[in-house]
Amino acid sequence: MRKLIPTLRILICYLFIVLFVYAAFSKLIDFENFQIQLAQSPLLSAYAGFISYAVIIVELIIAFLLSKKQTQQIGLFASYGLMLAFTVYIYIILNYSDFIPCSCGGILEKLGWKEHLIFNLFFIGLAVIAILFNQNTYTNRKVITYIILFVTIGIFSAGSVVILFIKSEAKITEQNPFIRKYLKDLVIRKRTYTLKNSTQYFIGSTNNKLYLADRLAPLSLTEIDLENNQSKDIRIKIDRDNFPFRSVKVFISDPNFYLTDGTVPVIFKGNIMNWEAKVFSTDPTLYFSKVVGSSKNKLFVRKQDFSKKQNIIAQFELDSLPKETQNDSLLDKDTSGIFDTDGIPLYDLQKDRFLYVYYYKNKYIVTDDNLKLLISSQTIDTVRNAELKVVSTDNKQKLLNPNSTVNRLATANNGLLYINSTKKGQFEDKQVWKQASAIDIYDYEKQIYKGSFYLYNIKRQKASEFLIIQNKLYVIIGYQMVVYELDFDKIK
Repeated sequence: MRKLIPTLRILICYLFIVLFVYAAFSKLIDFENFQIQLAQSPLLSAYAGFISYAVIIVELIIAFLLSKKQTQQIGLFASYGLMLAFTVYIYIILNYSDFIPCSCGGILEKLGWKEHLIFNLFFIGLAVIAILFNQNTYTNRKVITYIILFVTIGIFSAGSVVILFIKSEAKITEQNPFIRKYLKDLVIRKRTYTLKNSTQYFIGSTNNKLYLADRLAPLSLTEIDLENNQSKDIRIKIDRDNFPFRSVKVFISDPNFYLTDGTVPVIFKGNIMNWEAKVFSTDPTLYFSKVVGSSKNKLFVRKQDFSKKQNIIAQFELDSLPKETQNDSLLDKDTSGIFDTDGIPLYDLQKDRFLYVYYYKNKYIVTDDNLKLLISSQTIDTVRNAELKVVSTDNKQKLLNPNSTVNRLATANNGLLYINSTKKGQFEDKQVWKQASAIDIYDYEKQIYKGSFYLYNIKRQKASEFLIIQNKLYVIIGYQMVVYELDFDKIK
């Protein structure tokens, strides 16, 4: 066995050399895309330029150190430190990040983030083994020295990544010169439902029943009876399934429901009594990127005007054949007209008002159900213009800093607009901010900020969407749907 130890050590060194050389050159070959991927990381976006060069240089230097017998031990310790840093980075992304960016390039791009974590742990183990194979005998002094080196390098590697994360978090939630008014005991938690999947979303309610669809199984619905708290599964039947669907959306406009996909120009229409839908329209103009239904069988969409290369808002009347109405002046652009006008379309069923909340700046608009602009107003934070970095590659535009979102989620009900803001105001507790999401309430008709409340995370997961029906707030957080009771007297 002792004769095999030097051979195994050399094989491990060669394996690391192949790994680092391949990783470095795959990044160099597609360097622009590598920088974009780093810039889209919630941890590294502010440092993407420096890190994109540093990682490649470090990988090549380590490979060189491993190729020389005299410097192999240094190279192995460096390999241990670098792989540990990569592992801590992946762990933070998986457990503490609001979104998960694309994986790295090359053959490792085929690995998911969890598989990548296991891959890195395996190579950390190999580095430790190869380092220990350097000695035939160990004295107490050597053992202590090795322990100190492993711990020191581990602290430095992990600490560097954690510092990047903390700085990034501080920048994202940078304190703004505004003060929230938190309304005490505004929401009281009542009950929790366990969902089948974390990919479910609200599609509407009627007759005291709430309906959810699933992004991964678009024809499967869940009906929740709000009186007896019982649920049942529903399966939508469609008369044609030969469309190349990619992003199906279901919504209810009592007594009808609609099924559509902005990447395919088709709308299915059915009745909620039997949940059977037939092709209603194959209008070739029915392409869009965001959609919301109304109470009057109208479909409000955000789509791209390819001639002007910008987003516009359009409306389709669905009583007979779809009739489109466009308003290409509703959305005001700061830069490209695409990312800077990205946002959340909403419809207030009680007021018959269409609303659009911008993702990247403190603005929302309100129109009537014919897309006539009624209100253009601001939220309480201070980001008046979309501060975005956009690059063009492969004839496509990519957003470099998606973590600059200002308004993350929103819903509207009976003249009130509820927005989940990512911006921390003055005097707000950092620990609470990490454990909860701030929801700001606006009377959008009077353009008045009314106050705020917290929605607390569940198992470190934030709310993915929320909906208000009468005096109840329904929130989806991971595999849970939490029901809160709202005290509207406190809002007045």
